[in-house]
Amino acid sequence: MGEFLNSMEWYYINLEQDITPCLHFQSRTKKDFEKWHQELKAKLLELLGGFPEKAPLEPDKLGEEDCGDFVREKYTIATEKHMRMPLYLLRPKEASQDKQLPGILCCHGHGPFGKDSVAGVTSDQPEREENIRGHNYNYGERHQRHLLSVRVHQRGT
Repeated sequence: MGEFLNSMEWYYINLEQDITPCLHFQSRTKKDFEKWHQELKAKLLELLGGFPEKAPLEPDKLGEEDCGDFVREKYTIATEKHMRMPLYLLRPKEASQDKQLPGILCCHGHGPFGKDSVAGVTSDQPEREENIRGHNYNYGERHQRHLLSVRVHQRGT
């Protein structure tokens, strides 16, 4: 017990009990919730510094690869002025280009290979293959016969 009392965990547990966040929610009505939600949203946007202006996507297709049941297409899109984001679009071969399909956004973790792992890109390198297996990053490929999946390279990774 003595070890716990001198830990950072003990410090934070006690600190949490002493602080009431300025935007905590404690009401029970929908009207109060909606008011609180607007206040919280405004404060969050203030702290984030707002969002950049929207930009036309201007997709640029860089290539595609036949992956058996699906095709892996590589693109970049504009996300804001002076900024492009690379991504992979995995589409079932059986689906026509004109057919609308349900989709899934597959986010990658903090591993060394970014969007490549969740898009199944191994470049014939064993460490990439192990990264995919070890993190179950092929989750989008499991559903490739039925939906589109997008793997973006998240900013800051």
